Formats: sequence, structure tokens, C-alpha cells
Amino acid sequence: MSPMLSDTYLPYLIIFFAGIAAYIISTLSGGGGSLLLVPVINYLIGGKATAPVINLGNLATALLTISFQAVKAAMANPVNSLRSE
Repeated sequence: MSPMLSDTYLPYLIIFFAGIAAYIISTLSGGGGSLLLVPVINYLIGGKATAPVINLGNLATALLTISFQAVKAAMANPVNSLRSE
């Protein structure tokens, strides 16, 4: 087995690809992507750690989204947005 697919990296790869699949399904259905990840994370890390991991993932996603939107708004030229109204 190659070093990249060793047993130490396999859970991270599973979470990564499950996260991508949950994001796509969440985008198509309008939400609930973290609920789709609960069985995968529960299987990989156990029941007691599932809720904190899901909550930290949601918090990180929200902070990244808000930060991206704030930077995008700060870099926008207000004159261009006023001209288009």
C-alpha cells in the first residue's frame, strides 16, 4: 500500500470525501450537510466526539464564509455599486 493511503490517513480521506459529498447534497437540497456527516464521523471517531466535531466544523465554515464576504465587500468600489442601481 502506498504511504499516502496508509491507515493513518484513511480516516481523513474518508471525512474529506464525505464532506464533499455532503456539501454537494446540502447545496442541492438547501441545507443539512452536517447532518449527513453525523454517521460517518460517528463511525470514525466515536459517539462522544461527534457533536463537538460537527459544531466546530459548522463554526469554521460560518467564520470563513463571513470573513470572505467581509473582505469582498471591503475591496469593492462603492462608486461601481452606486452606478449599477
